[in-house]
Amino acid sequence: MLGISRPTWTVRVATALATVSLVATGAAVNAQSPAPGPLTVEGAWARVSPMMERAGAAYLVIRYSGTTDDALVSVSSSAATVAELHETRDDDTGQMMMSQVESIPIPAGGMAELRPGSFHIMLIDLVAPLEAGAIVPLTLTFESGATLDVAAPVGDGPAAAAGEELQVLPISTQHWIGDNDLILQLFDAGSRPISDRDAPISLTLTDPSGVAREPVTPTVGRWAVTGRDLYVARVPLDQLGTWTATVSLEWGGETLTGTSPFRVSPDGATPPLGEPVPDVDTPTLIDVMNLTDAISSDPDQVAAFYWKSVTDELANDQPFVFVLDSYAFRPNEACGGALGIIHDIFIEYPQLAIIHAEPWDMRFEAGQLTLEPPGGPAMLASWSVAYGVEVPPWIFVVDMDGTLRAKFSGIFGTDELRAAMSAVSDWHPLGTSATPPPPVAG
Repeated sequence: MLGISRPTWTVRVATALATVSLVATGAAVNAQSPAPGPLTVEGAWARVSPMMERAGAAYLVIRYSGTTDDALVSVSSSAATVAELHETRDDDTGQMMMSQVESIPIPAGGMAELRPGSFHIMLIDLVAPLEAGAIVPLTLTFESGATLDVAAPVGDGPAAAAGEELQVLPISTQHWIGDNDLILQLFDAGSRPISDRDAPISLTLTDPSGVAREPVTPTVGRWAVTGRDLYVARVPLDQLGTWTATVSLEWGGETLTGTSPFRVSPDGATPPLGEPVPDVDTPTLIDVMNLTDAISSDPDQVAAFYWKSVTDELANDQPFVFVLDSYAFRPNEACGGALGIIHDIFIEYPQLAIIHAEPWDMRFEAGQLTLEPPGGPAMLASWSVAYGVEVPPWIFVVDMDGTLRAKFSGIFGTDELRAAMSAVSDWHPLGTSATPPPPVAG
């Protein structure tokens, strides 16, 4: 189970979208325009943006058949005041950082892939939110002087890669040595999400050394934040580095196959299980004169999540759950989901403090939270850095001694979170008792 459903937070602004020359998706609209010459673009898409988010992102693949190197040097779009080239990468301290780049290199006879977690197009100060079903016009300019006009459909993923009938999009954001939940969303060649709980499916992992492991059968679960079905497999990962997930799905009378890479990283950044957690002074309502909007982007705010800081609970020898998640700036599909799960189950634990903090440096301006500095790059807040968080969301479950008993990242199940919360709380759901489980890494 991936979480109990909660209302979807969606507002439609069709009139505003029409004013920025976004056009509805239809049979007559191509996701990308073929271009004469050596440069072509495929798999263009833009991420759906929540109403309060003033920035968006677009992704695509550029293929180049020329004999001399080229580079993407600029991009423009009528959907935003500013469009920039950005890169997300690890800095010297191992933290994930996003920054503007002057160009994106394209080697002769090669390609440049703009994707989540790497190079991408940042759309800053959106004229209107990006809604599913619209098209974002992009104009790409290259070092050679060539330009390409591209139409990027707004949605949850790209069109299938060339030669593949199935697009595989990893949703889980962190993978470590050991057993992991690998969570995938699947799209057909037309960028339409696939959701068929009865369709035969198999998943084969290829490790960094090139050895294919035994196929497994993912299960299907409903992700509460989006209401979409995701494919989940509990898999053992025993090597650091880049793995490849190959999915084969019987769907629509055909066998569809697609692949996607994902990384297995050392679990050395966040606090170790069984060790004391960092003492950080997270924002509370007292700090902002009880104005919850000034410290939380949660659309369904619960004031109790901001009564106490981590410092307060550690000083009082009280167990707590520390949630680092955001609706204001969402670098992945999982963001917002941790808060959604907490909303669904926190009432079951009236004696257990929930502490939520935005993971980024934020400022409250014109009635809404925005990144600090405005327009980015997104900078991790001091409490996120102290807890070794690179990409939210994260949940840390801490006992009365200040010891970390469980931690969860990305997308996870309510049952395992309930077990961890019961283990550190005197209160157990439905009056049952719980035997404390061993530490859990989600």
